[in-house]
Amino acid sequence: MTRLKYSFFGHVFCGTVAAAKKTAWVLLLFNPSHAAALRFLKSYYPTGITGIFLKTVSWLTFQKKQPTAYDFNPSDLTLTAFKTALYDFQSGSGFVASQPLLTATYSHAFFSHPTLAEQWDETPLAKHLRGSFKAFPHDLTPQANSQKIFFVTNNNWHFIQPVIEKLAHDPASSYTVKTFEWDAFLQAAEPRLFEVLFSGKATPEALWAIVDDVCPLFRTWYEASDTLVVEWAKSAAIWLSHLHQPGKRLIIRLHSVEAYSYYLYCINWSAVSDFVTVCQHNFDAVNAQRQLSTKHPYLRHWVIKNQQNLEPFSLPKTSNAATTLGLIGYNNANKDPIFALELLAELRHRAPQHPWRLLLVGQPFDDAVVLNQPENWDAKARFTQQIKALTLADAIDYSPYTTDLPPVFTRMGFVLSTSWREGTHETVLQGMASGAIPIVRCWPVVQPFNGAQNQYATAILVNTPTEAATAIINLVEAPDKRHALAAQVMAQSNAQQAEDLHECGWQVLFGASTPSDSRVMLV
Repeated sequence: MTRLKYSFFGHVFCGTVAAAKKTAWVLLLFNPSHAAALRFLKSYYPTGITGIFLKTVSWLTFQKKQPTAYDFNPSDLTLTAFKTALYDFQSGSGFVASQPLLTATYSHAFFSHPTLAEQWDETPLAKHLRGSFKAFPHDLTPQANSQKIFFVTNNNWHFIQPVIEKLAHDPASSYTVKTFEWDAFLQAAEPRLFEVLFSGKATPEALWAIVDDVCPLFRTWYEASDTLVVEWAKSAAIWLSHLHQPGKRLIIRLHSVEAYSYYLYCINWSAVSDFVTVCQHNFDAVNAQRQLSTKHPYLRHWVIKNQQNLEPFSLPKTSNAATTLGLIGYNNANKDPIFALELLAELRHRAPQHPWRLLLVGQPFDDAVVLNQPENWDAKARFTQQIKALTLADAIDYSPYTTDLPPVFTRMGFVLSTSWREGTHETVLQGMASGAIPIVRCWPVVQPFNGAQNQYATAILVNTPTEAATAIINLVEAPDKRHALAAQVMAQSNAQQAEDLHECGWQVLFGASTPSDSRVMLV
């Protein structure tokens, strides 16, 4: 048996697909968990069973760092099978490990297709899953005046913490606030919850029985609240939507990466009262996949930005800042530091008379991070290779990760956003507040929704390193124009902050029945 496991692992990751399939089928004979997942797929997904199952087992093998997924329970394997089937569908049956819509090629193909999203909902698998989705009439959902608020998140309180503190500790506030860390108390219940959900026959009562068994306190706090706020549209959002009790107001806030994940397809949107995103294009991406505007027309959408204090960024620039490009965060494929390297090479080639520098800020391509995110393998290799191939080592400066960014921005004349995908990319706004001129790539993954154009309309928007190099050279060789533009972007960032600070977005949301169509709020 051990020999079979290693044989499967080797075939999957060393190349022989036919042999890997054969080994997978042999392993099926010995493991009921595999058989259960295969029956699930055969019953509810119309085509490609062998390929999807092979991808499922190989991906679990990698994630769990074991020779095979042989020892996993049915709920683990079935969830991964569901994700694999969904991602296989989104990629047009391409061999992708996870979230193909984070890749520009798949994203453009999927979102440009007029009916592809609807086609998923008509697959037997999606129809089966809908059997676990209870419909909640919209008229049972409270419209306003939240007072007892229960905040739930998976493990990241960074963005919501200021909101909680403001509501809980403001003497003028009348809110009662409680918080709950889902991962700390209820993550252990998720295999059982998913098993019930994927039965196609889940009920709120059946799910509550599991939650009560693991953490009885959760129901106590849940029932004492009138409003549930789920920060991040991840697993906690799934379960709060299925545990929903009529009369409660459920608010879900999505940040960015969740907009392209399987979570969206497991959330019961009919239970959601208000959907909050940090930018419009993230809502557009979700809406294109789940047709919220047509299927759930009473769902209220809000854009609420994260609050930033930009005053500390107004510091004098260093002497060589004018020819220094800065990129905050570069150690993953999405940030695409290769774009920045090619831009630096172009500048050195076309205008060698200037002392061009690239300042890379943040964690390096750490081995542990890369091993946990296989899409970064190629990015790390290309990053190292390009530095050598373009002879850039002597023109790159590295600054370690820090939360004290204002001094770092004093070294930058230009702040870069070279990513494939972003939501708000707030370091761009911070750079603008420092007087750094923003060079923003038209983020390819969200280009179908004009993401960069809407988020940073006043930035220098580019599609290629060549376009960026042309704009930068023109500014550096016209100092008066560069100084004027730097002052202008600084004023724009401060004006934007002042305008947004007039409203406390969350307090407006908690007391409102209908958001203004044009309202963009901060907090």
